Amino acid sequence: MVPAQQIPEVLSEMRRVNSWIAVEPSGKRVYQFEAFIKLCEVSPRAQFLALFLRFKPVFFVGTLFYKFVARNRRPISKVI
Repeated sequence: MVPAQQIPEVLSEMRRVNSWIAVEPSGKRVYQFEAFIKLCEVSPRAQFLALFLRFKPVFFVGTLFYKFVARNRRPISKVI
């Protein structure tokens, strides 16, 4: 896994869509909470979370939470 910031094209897209981006081996890009789930899938310590996070109600709430954090990164970073 390579940080997306190291790929200029992906970094530009990250800024444009205001989201994490996970690039699958096939080249497909996934965004927002879906990208977080992909990260969990490749992490030995978090793989078990991926199935739970894909459960529709959890995915819905996770997506809303992701969008809230994305819109409020600066104020949240001052609190954390």
